[in-house]
Amino acid sequence: MLQRVAATHSNVEYVDVADFFCSQVNCLALKDGYGLYWDTNHVSSTAARMFALNYIKMKGRRVAAQ
Repeated sequence: MLQRVAATHSNVEYVDVADFFCSQVNCLALKDGYGLYWDTNHVSSTAARMFALNYIKMKGRRVAAQ
């Protein structure tokens, strides 16, 4: 459903996060020594930050100076 909705808006990109949070066998609770979730429904801030950095690198985008 999300892919269909994103396809109808030129300024929206659907991003599948499964490759970051899951292996080919299962979805992990830990990755590279940090927790991916802080409860059963929310991604940890570290996981969100690491996903964002991975996404930016994958897309060849630059991060604005902070």
